[in-house]
Amino acid sequence: MAILDVQHIEKHFGGTQVLRDISFSLEEGQALSIIGSSGSGKTTLMQQMLGVLKIGEGSIRIDGAENNTQNIAYIPQTPAIYPVLTVRESLLATTKYLGVPKKEAAERIDRVLEKTGLSRNARQPAYTLSGGQRKLLSFGCMLVQEAKNLVMDEVTSMVDVVAKEHIWQLILDEQKRGCAILLSSHDISEVKKLCTKLVVLQKGSVIFSGSPHEVRNEYCRCTIQVDNAIQARRF
Repeated sequence: MAILDVQHIEKHFGGTQVLRDISFSLEEGQALSIIGSSGSGKTTLMQQMLGVLKIGEGSIRIDGAENNTQNIAYIPQTPAIYPVLTVRESLLATTKYLGVPKKEAAERIDRVLEKTGLSRNARQPAYTLSGGQRKLLSFGCMLVQEAKNLVMDEVTSMVDVVAKEHIWQLILDEQKRGCAILLSSHDISEVKKLCTKLVVLQKGSVIFSGSPHEVRNEYCRCTIQVDNAIQARRF
C-alpha cells in the first residue's frame, strides 16, 4: 500500500500552468528522486505536499489521508538552523514545537546526535559549525521528528565528500526503517545510489518516470558554453 500517493496534480498561478498531471506513489522503504531544471516545478510540488501551497487539482494522500502533513518532515536546500542556539538546543526546539514529551525528546536527541556524529558538538553554537556540520544538523532536525515520510530538497548540495557519504548512509538507514523518501537532486550518482524511482520534470510535465538506471541519456544532458572556441579545441 502506498503511504505517499500523488495523483493528477495540476497547479496554475494566474493564467500560467506550472504543473501538469503529476502522478507517482511511494511505498514503505522506497525513495524517489525528482529532477529537473530551474522552473520545472519541483519546488511548487514539494510546497503542495507540505501544505505550504494549496493544491490546485488532483490529490496528495499521506498515510491514506488528504491534507495530512502530521507525519511528514522536510529538509530544505539551505540548512534550516538557529545560528545562536547550540546543536542540542536546535534539536530540542524542534521537539518542543512538535510537543514531544521531555523524556522522549531527550532520548530522541541523544539518538540523533549519535547518528549524525554531532555528539561532540552538542554544546557548540550552530553558527560555529562547518558547512557539512550545518547540513548534518539540519538533517538531524528532520530525523528527530521520527516521521515516516521525508521530503528532502538538494540535501547534499555544497557539502564535502565525507559529509555527503554520511548523509547518504543516514538516508539509507531511514529507508530500512520503512520511510517513504522524496528528494530532489542534481547528482545522478546520488540518485542511482539511493533511489528506486525517478521522475524527470520539464516545464511542469513528467517526461520520464521509472528506474534511475533506465533513464535515457537524452534526459541527462549537459551543455558547455565557451567564450573562445579556438582555445577550447586544444582541450
